Amino acid sequence: MTNYLCIGVDPGYKSSATGIALVSGGVLLDSFSRHLAGEYPGQRIRSFRDLIESLIRDVRNGVYGLDKIGMLVWEEPHARFINAFRGLAYLESILYLVCEDLLIPYTPVNNKTIKKALCGSGGAGKMGLLAAAERLSNKLFMDQDEADAVVCAFYAERVFKGRLNDE
Repeated sequence: MTNYLCIGVDPGYKSSATGIALVSGGVLLDSFSRHLAGEYPGQRIRSFRDLIESLIRDVRNGVYGLDKIGMLVWEEPHARFINAFRGLAYLESILYLVCEDLLIPYTPVNNKTIKKALCGSGGAGKMGLLAAAERLSNKLFMDQDEADAVVCAFYAERVFKGRLNDE
């Protein structure tokens, strides 16, 4: 398992940032959040694609010490307003395309599923998810987007380990 790196992504569109986290062997290797560049929706979508492709290229070039990606998990987009959902759906489409093009195992996961697996309850609030991210990574987070990506990465590692055990 330690030969593989798992990636968690919390897509962010306009008002929030995109969170990224990398985990291997139960250890957080790196995490960050970044606002997408661009004034227009197409520019933000391109910025997101470039960010994900650059991250995958860095992993495959051994920047994080490992060059194999076991699983990429992202939090499925949800939004109360249709305009926000459209932008998030575009970003999710980019994740599907990049993972398919670059042969990266992936799965989108509902927020409640992640919460149930890592917090014990699908109804855990933002503070519960933040606490789970801090407990799993031994790191304090000031940014919810980064913390969401961290729990996605730890969830990715669980899914990946489960797939290895099934083989």
